[in-house]
Amino acid sequence: MDCFSEINTKPCIIDEHGRLRILLYHDFRSSSHGCTICPPSMCKGLIMEKIQASVATDGKKHKQFNYVGDEAPDFCAGLKLDEGDFLMPRRDFPIWDLISANPLFTKLKICEWNECDELGAVLLNTVNTFFTEIGLSC
Repeated sequence: MDCFSEINTKPCIIDEHGRLRILLYHDFRSSSHGCTICPPSMCKGLIMEKIQASVATDGKKHKQFNYVGDEAPDFCAGLKLDEGDFLMPRRDFPIWDLISANPLFTKLKICEWNECDELGAVLLNTVNTFFTEIGLSC
């Protein structure tokens, strides 16, 4: 938990019968989030906008988002990233196909991966790149 400032996921409970129940992140029955990419229960693009807004108000000078994903809703979150951010799509998964077909992603740094070891190396490289760009060493 020390590595993450926030985790956004659908809430869940154990019901009276001992079964895990996964709840809605967005209550689409009362209001649609309006996204055509994500399922009605959770829009990752809206969550990314919420995170970006919270970082913008915390006064930090340097920020970089590194977004890792493999499914279509992760593409929605990727649409919210800014120039200089990293989008790390899993190769040969739905997000990879969507990115390959969409020229809007030329502003982002795209770092593909497939296996966990490969993802670890990609993440370390993006952190090192960020620190180099802002003049710090890690």
